[in-house]
Amino acid sequence: VIDAASSSPVRSIKSSGAFGTPLIMDGIIYVGCFDKNFYAFTTEGKELWRYKHNAVIGVRRPFLHDDVVYGCCRDGSMYGLTLDGKLRIRYMTNELLWCTPVTDGNSMYFGSCDCNFYSFDIATGGIKWKFPTKGIICSTAAIDGKVLYFGGWDSHLYAITTDGQLLWKFKLSMGTPAAIEPEEELSPKVQSQVVWRANELAEEAAISKKENDAINEYSEFSGTYMKSEKSGYTSHGKKGYIK
Repeated sequence: VIDAASSSPVRSIKSSGAFGTPLIMDGIIYVGCFDKNFYAFTTEGKELWRYKHNAVIGVRRPFLHDDVVYGCCRDGSMYGLTLDGKLRIRYMTNELLWCTPVTDGNSMYFGSCDCNFYSFDIATGGIKWKFPTKGIICSTAAIDGKVLYFGGWDSHLYAITTDGQLLWKFKLSMGTPAAIEPEEELSPKVQSQVVWRANELAEEAAISKKENDAINEYSEFSGTYMKSEKSGYTSHGKKGYIK
């Protein structure tokens, strides 16, 4: 905890692993940790409770709804914990989760690294529907009325209805995630610097498209995680180096 005016440290909270992004509500800090505990602290640094699990929960920002705090987990589930640290509900997918859910009050929505975007019944934890894509989904969706917007590693931005029907998808000219992050994380200053230069970049885009046509449209998630080390990388069992 750092004083915003003076930059002096006020206090610290220690654990045996790295903390994720916290959620702070009503004077309580909810945060996941790589020591496989999900914590609740007071803003004064006192631990209120911890939920111990065999996989990391809540390294992306947790989500609070109707007195239940939700955290994504590397075991492929979204966990809902009561405000005193008890397991309330579990929403299950087939691969790890790396996002914050959104809700319309009736359903919980989020994507998974199993390449599906899900709708779950809040009360029962049952799947209402799942929307398949061709790449992993680790970005947090945006919800506007009855429309959900999210990006995936298949290089598409999607708009689907809250009953799982595709409205449109937009192909991006890159093979990296098309993430939509919560609005409060986007600085107005940064947003104001975005400039559309379609005419100037048309020729460059055409060349880029021609080059990309020879490359796979997306890289399928195989369930095998790759560990990067320094400037090297490992892909499909072969080692290479970034030039």
